[in-house]
Amino acid sequence: MPGRHPLKGGAARLLGSHAGADGKAFRRVFDAVVARYGPLDALARLEASRAAAAWVSYEAAQRALAAARRARERGKGRRPDARTIERLSRRAGLQEAGYAAAVARVEALAKATRAADVAAAFRERA
Repeated sequence: MPGRHPLKGGAARLLGSHAGADGKAFRRVFDAVVARYGPLDALARLEASRAAAAWVSYEAAQRALAAARRARERGKGRRPDARTIERLSRRAGLQEAGYAAAVARVEALAKATRAADVAAAFRERA
């Protein structure tokens, strides 16, 4: 986005403003992915950013589901019905699957990058 500083570590700015709790969660997950898979190239950093954004969405879905369950169990007045709880549960499951797929893409890219680096190192020695 024009006028905004780039994010630390080459992360893509996918949340608009990374200043709040969602931005902190994004940073925590992005840093964890980079720490797990090592230095990443530009494409892998973009995928790591997508994985971090997927985690933020997953956390939001889980929070909404927990709030709806709590309101259904202990709330007064209008409470969510079973169908709403089921819909929120399905949404949380889909978000979790999206996060798992994003992490798998990062892992595949990191593996491919490492394999290319090893092959290049062997060519240099030969």
